[in-house]
Amino acid sequence: MKRIADLAAGHGLLSWFLLALDHDDNMNNNNHNSNNINSDSDNDSDSDSDSDSDSQNHFERRPRTAICVDRRMPASADKIASAMINRFPELETRWSYVQSDLSAVEPHPTCLLTSVHACGTLSDYLIEMAIGIGNGGAEAGAETNRSPLAIVPCCHTVNARKGYRPHVLSGMLEEEVATMVEE
Repeated sequence: MKRIADLAAGHGLLSWFLLALDHDDNMNNNNHNSNNINSDSDNDSDSDSDSDSDSQNHFERRPRTAICVDRRMPASADKIASAMINRFPELETRWSYVQSDLSAVEPHPTCLLTSVHACGTLSDYLIEMAIGIGNGGAEAGAETNRSPLAIVPCCHTVNARKGYRPHVLSGMLEEEVATMVEE
């Protein structure tokens, strides 16, 4: 994935953690690759497969970028960004925050859509977005437009002010849900 989209990002902490993990992974791969290249150059017996792996070791992948999207960027997001940039200054140009409604997001297959605390029907909306239906998505069935998705669903709420509706299973007894699953 070339990009991470932290949707309904709030403080943006998820995107910073994913960038920091990617940063550490890039650093480890670069160190590992340079070690492999040095050891391979000492080896006089080169085969075609060694040449292929040697050329792969020279490949450096482009660092990922992250974009946070939420209706409002809280002040804490700026504080977190300052702390992360202080610790990882090389990540500053790879992170951005956009104040916007999620309906403005146009998913792409090379972008990992993520969300933590995807409350209420936001989880459903993000799933629809990732598979290419509903607002912001491509037409149903267009597999090339599907985006990878990693979400942590949260509560379903009936708070009309937030625009969420309760999930169809909310309020049901465990036995009723089990009956539906068995059918």
